[in-house]
Formats: sequence, structure tokens, C-alpha cells
Amino acid sequence: MDVKKYIDEEVKFDNLSRKETYWAKKRFKDYISQYSIEKLGELQLLEELCYRKALQTRDKQRLAQIEKTGETKKGFIPDKILKRMEDNDKMIIDIMDKLGFFEKDEKKSVWERILILGEKFKIWRNENQASRELVCVAKDTEVLYSDFTSKPIQEVKAGDEILGIQKTKNSGLLVKKQKVLKTFDNGKKEVLRLRTDRNRELICTPDHRIFAHYKAKNSISTTQAFTKAEDSILRYLKGFNYIRNLHKYYEGVLLGFIESDGWKIKPKNKNNPSWNFTVRYSISQSKQGESKALDWILKYLRIKHYKKFRKRGWGNGAYRYDISTEHSDYITQIKEKLFKDDDIALGFLAGFILGDGYLDKNGNCHISQKNKIDLLLEVFNYLHLWYSVSKNVSGSKCHMYCLKRQIPLLIPDSRKSKTFLNKIFSNGSHKVKERVVSIELLKESHRVYDLQTELKNYIANGIIVHNCPFCSKTILLNIRADKYDAHKHPFFQDKYLGNKHLWECYKAGKLEKMDVAKILHGWDSDTVKSGDYVDWLEKKIFKDNEQRKES
Repeated sequence: MDVKKYIDEEVKFDNLSRKETYWAKKRFKDYISQYSIEKLGELQLLEELCYRKALQTRDKQRLAQIEKTGETKKGFIPDKILKRMEDNDKMIIDIMDKLGFFEKDEKKSVWERILILGEKFKIWRNENQASRELVCVAKDTEVLYSDFTSKPIQEVKAGDEILGIQKTKNSGLLVKKQKVLKTFDNGKKEVLRLRTDRNRELICTPDHRIFAHYKAKNSISTTQAFTKAEDSILRYLKGFNYIRNLHKYYEGVLLGFIESDGWKIKPKNKNNPSWNFTVRYSISQSKQGESKALDWILKYLRIKHYKKFRKRGWGNGAYRYDISTEHSDYITQIKEKLFKDDDIALGFLAGFILGDGYLDKNGNCHISQKNKIDLLLEVFNYLHLWYSVSKNVSGSKCHMYCLKRQIPLLIPDSRKSKTFLNKIFSNGSHKVKERVVSIELLKESHRVYDLQTELKNYIANGIIVHNCPFCSKTILLNIRADKYDAHKHPFFQDKYLGNKHLWECYKAGKLEKMDVAKILHGWDSDTVKSGDYVDWLEKKIFKDNEQRKES
């Protein structure tokens, strides 16, 4: 991993002053120079350590100030300060122990070192059983695909094309397509439910990292980074809407066309007013508008209709679509489901945008309307959408609603849909935010899954989440000492450690070949049985070291 890039882009210290942040970053770099720290999990632990050290210094300065000014009665220190300092000190000791900063004894035998590694593994295993390391999301979490549809995470397969995000230089988010490299089923784990102010939910393990903002009080700028779900309360997220069922979405699009650029007629007979005629729906679309998209929707839904071009109409004329009355009940049923199904509601707004809306140069969606304002507001509120409104535009009673990029436009043969997709994949701006308003630890364990992706993140239930930092890597529990050297390893995706002292014991005949393989590689591997691992160590590491010494 590029440590320098991680320091520049990822290391942020929230709630610290500018001076404290400078000190914490300096301390972070000092640790990097003293120890071989390259893995994401260890870098995150080190970041937390430096943050805790800064708080420790702050508390010490506060104590010195209290003693100097005599704020406390008879020299007693407030219990809340002592408790906070005690908890913080415990955290510092625990993190330093996990990073191996305390083990400086170079005289320990190889067997003592193996025992230490064994104890570390027990701690790691116990923490995993509590879902504190294998960070995952729950079964049925919807993963956003590259076409803005979704699938439950347990149905996602390696090779599928999904969406992720990439930070831009100006801190915007560029939506990118990526491949799923691996999928993981991690069994049942302890989970929490995270909910935003726009009613979006995510069930995941407490340590799963989500992309969130934090804005300090009286501060203009915000800090954005991947944060533990359990620590994300009151932070802001970037939300993405998605389609679970494309058929229902297209039904909603048809309804949106009818409500924006259409009308309904219920014929009457003057001589027989009691006769009940079927409602007939019609739609008008200009050549310059979205007639091709409407043609596609009607064909997809197998809607019988009569299409005729009329010169009298918007601009240079328009097409009139008269829908067969045999579909009238079907359209009425779609309307009845408008406030019961999110896919139909999103499709409805997409159709409305194609009919009575436009996209600005950044791909943001706008709707202009004066007759269906109440209906639009009902749909906005049902979907918990953000919107801004400009009333009485140009002196008329028309209202202009801006929805940013919250409505996926996925209609084939649509000019506006094409513009929307081009902008969302080329413009890093995504300004709609949602705030985490509740976090609830669930009593029952849930089956959890995770993905390994090219961008190291993906979008789950519309929320940007990070890859599991451990699922795709070999478990590496090392003791930091000078005689451990990191080398690229063909049997693993990451780096591994060659133990010089252990190798000397093997060469002296104190250990058998299979003992070395089991100690450094594990008991249940085909590599152990073949002995290839030890042969590789001898050929690529230790012989190379001897040759360098001779030269």
C-alpha cells in the first residue's frame, strides 16, 4: 500500500485543533519511519493511536492548568476527567500492544516468539467472533450495479460490474464502474442498524466502514473519510437511489409521461348519462422531445396505442399517442401503487422529468410544473427526497423544483437519460447529503457478506461502504523486530515475513522442514504438504541474502 498517499489523503484527525493535528501527523510519520507499517488495518490503528496520544497531551495540559489556577476544591481532580484519561490510556496501551510496539526483547527464543504469536491469534479470533474484525453487511443488502439496478449481496458474483466511488482533487466523488473480484460469506455476526434522516437503512457489523462527513461546530469545511459504522452518528452520508425492479420502474415512467404531458378523457353520452364509459389516456410528445423514449416504453410494456403526428402543437408539431382503453385498468392499478412501491415512484419522477423537466449542465434534474404541484410534493415526501423550489418563475404560477441527481434516468432511447449518465460518470459533484440519526445494536445475529472490488469500495443500500480490510488478505500477526524482513510472496496477495532466527534453527537441524512450514504458513494448506513454501524461502530470500553478503 502507498503509505505516503494514505497519509496525504486518508489521515484526518477530527475534533483536534490545528496545532494538535500537526503534532498528531508528525507523530504518525515518526512511527512510520521507525516501524514497517504498510497494511491498511495497521495504518488505521496507528491513526487511532496518534489521535489518542493527542487527547492524552490535551488532558495533561488541562490538569496542569487546573492545578495552576486552583479550579478544584482542595486540589481534587474532577472524576469525569480522571475517568476519561483512564479510558484513553487503556486504549493507547491496547493499540500499542496490537501493533507490537512493546516487544523489544531480541533475546527471546523462536519458541517464545511462536507462543506470543499464538496468543495474538487467540485475541484476533475472539474479536472476530464478536464481529469486530470481519467487517461485513447483512444478507439482502442491495448492491448498486453499473446500470443503477441492484441485487442482494448474497447474489452478487465475481466478475459482476458494480458502482464505486473515487475521490477527486477537489474532494468531490466520481462515480466509477468496477468489477467484483471476490465475494465472502462470513456466517452469522453481531450487527447494528444504521438509519439516516431520509429513512435509508444499513445493517452491518459495528466496525464496517462507511464513507461519511463530519462538520465541526462553527466550521465551514468538512472532513470526509471512511468511518466505523458505530461511530457515524450525526455524520453526513452521500446517498444513492437505485432500482430493484426495472419492470415496475418502467411502469412508473409511463405514469410520469401521462401525468406530465398527457391527459385522460372519460366519454359521456348526453342521451344516456348513466352509461359508464372506460377512461382513455393520451400523451403528447414533440419531435424534439422524448418521443423515442416513449415509443420504447410503450413497446416494452406492450401497450397498444394509436400514434399520429399533428402540426398543431408544441414547436414544429407533436406526436399524439392515444392508448387503447383495454390498458386503462392497468394504468389505474399502476397509479394506485405509486405510494406503495419505491421503484414505481422513482420511475414516475423519471417520466415526469422526461415530460416536463430538463437537466442542467451538471446533470442535475429540474421539474417545471404548476398543475400537479401537490402530487409532486407527495411523491418527494414519500421517497424522502431533498429538493429546492423557485416559485412563480418568470412571473407565472409555475414552480421550478431542483432534485439534483437523486432520480436515476435509465430509459433507453432517451436524450435526457443519456445526458444524465454521461454527467454522473464524468462530474465529481454529488451534493445531496443524508445524516445518520440513529444507530441500534440488534439483539439477533445476522448472516453477513462482503465483497472485494477494484476500487476497494462499493455502494450498499445506497450508502458508500469500504471493502472488508481482512477478507481479501492473509491474516498476519507479526512481532516487530529487526530480524523480520518483508518480502513479496507468490503464495499470498500481500507481504509476508521471513524469520532469520527460525531459518538458522532449521539449517542447524533443530527443526524439520515441515515444522518450519507449519510455523510460518499454517497446518491446513496444500503448500505445507508439498514443501514448496520452505523451498521458496530458501531459494528467494535466504540464499539471496547470503549472495548479497558475499558480494
